[in-house]
Amino acid sequence: MAGLLNLTNFNTVSAWSSTSTVEKARSDLDEKLAILRRAEREILSCRNSLSRICSLPPEILSFIFLHIVNDPTGNTLCGCCHTTNWLNFSHVCRHWRDVSLSCPGLWTKLTTRSLPFTEEMIKRSKRAPLYVFANLIYQSTATAAHERALDEVSRIRELDISLSMHTTNRVFGKLSHPAPLLRSLIISNTTLPYGLAPNEPRTLVPNNFLGESTPSLRKLRLRHCDLPWDLPILKDLTELDIEHVSPGARPTNRQILNVLRNMPALRRLALADALPTSASVPGEEIVHLSGLQQLRVSGPPSECSQFLSHLEFPQTTEIKLYCNAGNDSFAPIVPFLTQKCFAQVNVEEPQETLHISGFSRPYIDLQIRLCSLDSSLDYDPFLFEGCRVFIELRRSHNSEATHATILRDIFAQATLNNVRTIQVREFSGVSEEMWRALLTSAPSTKTLDVACVDVLAVSDLVSVLDTRDTPEPAFKNVMLPGLEELVLRNVEFEDEEQEPSFMYPSVELEDFHEFLVARVNSNAGLGKLVLRECFNFNDEHQSYLEEVVPYVDWDWIERDTNTEIADENEDEDDYYDDGYDFNVHPFFSDYFGMPMGMDIFDDD
Repeated sequence: MAGLLNLTNFNTVSAWSSTSTVEKARSDLDEKLAILRRAEREILSCRNSLSRICSLPPEILSFIFLHIVNDPTGNTLCGCCHTTNWLNFSHVCRHWRDVSLSCPGLWTKLTTRSLPFTEEMIKRSKRAPLYVFANLIYQSTATAAHERALDEVSRIRELDISLSMHTTNRVFGKLSHPAPLLRSLIISNTTLPYGLAPNEPRTLVPNNFLGESTPSLRKLRLRHCDLPWDLPILKDLTELDIEHVSPGARPTNRQILNVLRNMPALRRLALADALPTSASVPGEEIVHLSGLQQLRVSGPPSECSQFLSHLEFPQTTEIKLYCNAGNDSFAPIVPFLTQKCFAQVNVEEPQETLHISGFSRPYIDLQIRLCSLDSSLDYDPFLFEGCRVFIELRRSHNSEATHATILRDIFAQATLNNVRTIQVREFSGVSEEMWRALLTSAPSTKTLDVACVDVLAVSDLVSVLDTRDTPEPAFKNVMLPGLEELVLRNVEFEDEEQEPSFMYPSVELEDFHEFLVARVNSNAGLGKLVLRECFNFNDEHQSYLEEVVPYVDWDWIERDTNTEIADENEDEDDYYDDGYDFNVHPFFSDYFGMPMGMDIFDDD
């Protein structure tokens, strides 16, 4: 090493020496630098060997690497299996690099950023099962790498492909050989050619798909794909998810039932716009899915009802049902809802919360959810977790059916003995008959949380819960005898000094007080009354109601309907104000051919 650092031989060489002398000196110095770098690496390796983290046995270190790469939460440095950040493992030290290169499991999630890299990953993965995520929507520089990955179909364990009509033939041409290790298959036609209607054929799965041999396949998801319903791969699945099949490629009832009959261990079934459009088998033919845990069905009420009438599954199955009736009736689906979704369940099952909400958008939606009672009681229209039943009923504005009539028909035959909390939100068209049917179906309700938009919604509710006209013995005939808590939101309280505005659900304060007294006299008094963002309510009213209810939880927000209406009108005036005190609608002048800013009521 001392001789290596001796540079006296170079003292006689300068930048002005001959070219050959300078080149030779540079070559000698480069050789010395290379020797120094090798020596430095050796010294660093010796130093690292004194660190315990760099001396872990290969078995333990490879286990740690695999845990980070395969972490399902995505909270590790890799974040996603599609990335290659984990390659940094091989650059920490020589020992880590040797371990990472000799661990086939680290190289099984094929990334397709380039063909050489994909080839190297396939080589380093040896014979381990592969996981392929291929984006073949368009032809690109990565297409060759994607197609190279599909060449290893016999080794693929999980395959997730995004394709289009332009790449379908090439992709399925690569997938004509058996896939003995394939466990999960997802195919999505994510783009449609310009001019192709949504109900036209998307992607046609060929008859020889995967060599008709996938003995290990358990999970199948198809999006915008048409398929032969007698494909050999449609058997022994535990998850089947098919969405958006062309009308001409829909299965018959007999075909879909035969498919399900070949899946006795099915745990998750999802069919969206893929249901039979006409009946073709006797109504008594039933397929038993004893292991079904999740069921999701989407389509018109008649199609959903027809298909679901042939299924038998456990009461504990999580149900998600999306029905778009358009101008038709929801009557066909009501028997399924009452018999399967809202029927009597085992008393040992967890107590539940019933959420009901209505939305008025381009379509009118009605959502009904049954969730475990220990889930969050804060209403969230996009909350799906923890729901045993989730139902969305959609109709057009031209439909004669209303939310109230739909709910009345459903809950008139329902039995919800496990429900302890009922939440009603953004609901319109409420009727006294609907309240009576709903509350009668859930007699064990302890908490009732209401936020409606109809003017008579709360007064009708009070009328149903009232016991003043209840025959003796009162307690046996009272509605919801175990009701402990009532929550009212955005309710307008009327008294002698305040007339109703007819803009919010309203109730007369005196009548409400008498209603509370009557329930106390019937041994069904409330223990807690919660008021949120109510109108014309103050601390005196709170004290008045506390004479009857032990605990009145008021948010101390005093809202006056007259003030609210005035503020809304002022906001509207500000919106149309042109800034010059003319207060003319900006489009009004253009419509009548008048200069902007001219007041049409100005006589001058």
